[in-house]
Amino acid sequence: MLSNHPFAAAAGESRGALGWRGLRPGAVNGGATAGGLGKTTRRGRLAGLALLCLVGVASGAALSGSARAETGAPAFEPDGVWRARGDWTVEAGEVVVHEARTIEAFGNVSIGPGAVLAMRSVSLTFVAAGGAEHVLTANAGARLEVSNFTLLAEGVMDRLEAFHAVIEADACTLRFRHTASVAAAVDGFGSQVNLTGCVVESDADVVLRVRNGSGFNAMDCDFRRTDGQAADIFVGAPSSARLDTTRFAALRTLGGPNVVGYATVRFFLYDEAGYPQAGNVNGTGPWGERFALFTA
Repeated sequence: MLSNHPFAAAAGESRGALGWRGLRPGAVNGGATAGGLGKTTRRGRLAGLALLCLVGVASGAALSGSARAETGAPAFEPDGVWRARGDWTVEAGEVVVHEARTIEAFGNVSIGPGAVLAMRSVSLTFVAAGGAEHVLTANAGARLEVSNFTLLAEGVMDRLEAFHAVIEADACTLRFRHTASVAAAVDGFGSQVNLTGCVVESDADVVLRVRNGSGFNAMDCDFRRTDGQAADIFVGAPSSARLDTTRFAALRTLGGPNVVGYATVRFFLYDEAGYPQAGNVNGTGPWGERFALFTA
């Protein structure tokens, strides 16, 4: 009933500021009302129409003013590719997930403060158009979470940057078409960068750089140049890094950062059908020491 609506007036109430008077009970119902409270009048019908219009405008304003999780998000096109034809932004505090799709970006991709962009089984290409520079940026408190992910950055200045943010990457391939004039393909500034089973390829001065208190973990990763040769990485104090079974050329440091590097030998036992099996592996080390490894 309109009389219960927050915008509706009680019977006999005046709304001078809005230029209309409150509706009598039954003023919106056609004909006489129960209890003989009166018939619908022309003034009542007009007032009811004005009320409905007012409610509609207020509702429309609320909808149009609602926050959007993404601005410039990729849109599906007839050829099956999702394309972001301008800058694509994940708004502050939002969580956005893209799965199992091919995306082409013609502008920058920005993850707002406190936001999360997750891409799973996604192929993302920065399209080189007119020499434009593309940057995938994770801002303060943001997270970029990618798995089974491929990035192809076609522009010679394209890069991935994190400023006081987190990058979590698993089973990913990041390829940048850089020249040595680019300082770093992946750059962490006061950020946490965790890579597992990833290939990062670039001809930049260094393929990856972490600095200003960043933390960096790499396990089973390959940092290489476009010709397949190992590439340099950089760690600047007070940042720290842990490199587990990871290939790179030179480790460049500044200010004595804490860097731990080691190689892990992993054994996997399978039956003839390819299923994991429990067992043990016996061996002898380089100084004649014996060891036994048990798998599950």
